[in-house]
Amino acid sequence: MESHSKSQLSILVKKLDFVLISIVSAAALVSLIVLYSAANGELFFVKRQLFRLAIATSCMLAITMVPFETIRRHTMTFNIVCILLLIWVITHGHIGKGAQRWIDLGFFRFEPSELCKVAIPLLTARFIANCSTPIKLIDSLFLFGLISVPTVLVLLQPDLGTAIILMTVGVSAIFMAGLSHRIILVSLACAVALLPISWDYLHDYQKLRLINFFYPDNDPLGTGYHILQSKIAIGSGGIFGYGLLSGPQVRLKFIPEHYTDFVFSLIGEEFGLLGTFFVLILFAGLTIRGFMIAWQADDLFTKISIACLTLSITLSSIINISMTMGLLPVVGIPLPLISYGGSSLLTTLMAIGIIQSAKNSQQSQ
Repeated sequence: MESHSKSQLSILVKKLDFVLISIVSAAALVSLIVLYSAANGELFFVKRQLFRLAIATSCMLAITMVPFETIRRHTMTFNIVCILLLIWVITHGHIGKGAQRWIDLGFFRFEPSELCKVAIPLLTARFIANCSTPIKLIDSLFLFGLISVPTVLVLLQPDLGTAIILMTVGVSAIFMAGLSHRIILVSLACAVALLPISWDYLHDYQKLRLINFFYPDNDPLGTGYHILQSKIAIGSGGIFGYGLLSGPQVRLKFIPEHYTDFVFSLIGEEFGLLGTFFVLILFAGLTIRGFMIAWQADDLFTKISIACLTLSITLSSIINISMTMGLLPVVGIPLPLISYGGSSLLTTLMAIGIIQSAKNSQQSQ
């Protein structure tokens, strides 16, 4: 029995995608280093993140061993569970920092909206795979309605950043299915036309963040504080940075949330341009590898699910990094694999596990 288990483990290790695993490992190492610095040389954050990393990695490996066809069959069940969890969060969830996004499990606060970053790509891929392509307008509208349900529930928490990612990934999948260019252009025009109307439905703090994005100097000690301090930290790091545990902005606590949403600011200040460039290379490599695996897939469900899972991770990283550099408004999106926290780490490694499972199923055919 023991030799059989070792044999299965050996086969699993051999099937793992070297590029993806190398990127995940490098990002995890970066995370532990910057969290050590964020805690001023103490191991509190590092120990907790290591525990979460062990759980998330175990989930990733377990998912890798699940046949991809099994994942496909249970896609709808997974999405229903996610919607039920989102409803539970709105009615009974833990409230923190002005939002109601978490389910408190005692030892761990879980954010169900993060699970939707895995569920939505699988849902859209399965729906499109069951339709004739190029996808018809009526089918695309029905799929848009399906995507809108979890997106609206996430908006109610409120979590604008995650809602944007979910809708963008879902709509991108519709475009991948070969929707007419004319319909795409009309849809984009309608979306732009609706932007002024959507302003009235934003919360006051969300409006302030958008105003601050365009005029950050108007309130440097209030709504503009986060972005201004983040830009100062990244810019002052120069090429090589101040060095580990030496960044003045971080040490003097001028940067809020420097271990979660603004962890990229810490990297820029202490490791400079070289450190930030290394992080960008990691996410660029993950994106390219994910789309390469999707391109090599034989069936439509596998192609779209892998592409959309990769896009979900890529969008999260782009929004977070752009946010810390003042290129996008602050929306509270963690940097995948690097920011402190369990929900984002778990769902990101779940997505990697599903991509690996899909690749394995293609190789065995």
